[in-house]
Amino acid sequence: MIFRKLRLAFLLLLGLFLVGCTVIPVDQGKDPNPGDETFDPDDDYDKLTLDEIKAIIKAKIPEIAPEKLYLPIGIKDSSASISWRSDSEQIDIISGEVTKGAKDTVVILTAYIRFHDQTYVMDIPITVKGVELRPLKTKNVISGYFFDSKYFAISDEMASQIDVINYSFATIDKTTHKLNLNGLYHLSEVLALREKGIRVTLAIGGWGADGFSQGVRTKEARETLINSIMETLRKHQFDGIDLDWEYPTSTVAGIAAHPSDKANLTLFVQELRQAMDSYRDDLLLTIAVIGGSSASSFYDIPGLVPYIDFFNIMTYDGGTGTVANHHTNLRPTAKQNTSVVSAANVYLSLGVPKEKIVIGGAFYGHRKTFTTVFDGILYSPTTPSGTLDYTTIKNTVLTDPSYQYYFDEEAQAPYLSNGTYFISYDDPVSIALKAQYAKDNSFGGMMFWELGSDKSGELLNAIYQVFKD
Repeated sequence: MIFRKLRLAFLLLLGLFLVGCTVIPVDQGKDPNPGDETFDPDDDYDKLTLDEIKAIIKAKIPEIAPEKLYLPIGIKDSSASISWRSDSEQIDIISGEVTKGAKDTVVILTAYIRFHDQTYVMDIPITVKGVELRPLKTKNVISGYFFDSKYFAISDEMASQIDVINYSFATIDKTTHKLNLNGLYHLSEVLALREKGIRVTLAIGGWGADGFSQGVRTKEARETLINSIMETLRKHQFDGIDLDWEYPTSTVAGIAAHPSDKANLTLFVQELRQAMDSYRDDLLLTIAVIGGSSASSFYDIPGLVPYIDFFNIMTYDGGTGTVANHHTNLRPTAKQNTSVVSAANVYLSLGVPKEKIVIGGAFYGHRKTFTTVFDGILYSPTTPSGTLDYTTIKNTVLTDPSYQYYFDEEAQAPYLSNGTYFISYDDPVSIALKAQYAKDNSFGGMMFWELGSDKSGELLNAIYQVFKD
């Protein structure tokens, strides 16, 4: 008897609960467009006409696209359902993400309205405002590579001092010949720097990155790779491409190579330039090139010149042997010919116009361990002991009293030693001397590897102070 009374009370309460309950659509509370809701496809009532539905949909699409756009999939008091298509990758209809280009763009959103077993199509224009990029200079350009794993939020002052960021690295799938951006975890943050006027290009390749040789070997492979690059440019609105193939025709670091690499690279660059220009006439196409006398072994420089905006000469990692020498010195010495000046002269002799030459600075140092120390320290026998970011050199090594600072006037380059280790690097003095050399010779400018290795901004500022006048 007690059980029956309890059961009756439970059913009574359940009935009262169901009578007062309202079914809430899953997306309600998340959608900022009041009145949108999801629908039961069996709903057979409609309080709105098709024209009223179209008017409501149109009213929900702003004239200017916000950072994130919410597209209605249904209208209150109607069984109509709506699906969407965009004629531009600048608006992702799935996520609602809006990507700004270099100029204002009118995007056509197409609404497919399913109503009373019929599909009606309506096009709605929406303007995606462009970012205001700073005018690109023809000389004294400051560009820097930004390696994703060393990303940090740069200050407004640093942002005001850099013209181009080469976001590093996308890679090439050696089988499909398509771009892979999987390692670029800070893509949205880096692209957001465009709002500060910085041009952000996508750097492809890097040390030990395979896929170039396979990707440019045939016309079909090049077409696939170029289509993938262009799709990426359109989707993310990069301001250009930097090619970092280390190195054509070489199997260094275990990458694939072919005797035709040099010729195929030229064909690829020519075809890529044509595709880029047909999309946007302000896109940069740059290339990172070896900083030594062997340039003509890897590149058809005269063939590349008409299509490349800047040759980013990697004038660092020059002293990687087994003696204590400089890795990024400005001038050659009696015992070391590799230098910024030597490398620049090689490219000038091969026909690169001076306004397309961009010399390199290093925001890191090479450390070596002495095996024997001669009186002069420099050129003593050593073994390599890795690299150090400038941040570490500044905060840890330079504050260590066991280290002695030296400046080689002949090479115009600093180095450090504590009797056990030798460190070759760029400091504000040497990097400013490089900038002055580039400025005095009317070169295109200066680049560096890499931005995240000097969080203080000290080295970037040293370049900027020379170039700003």
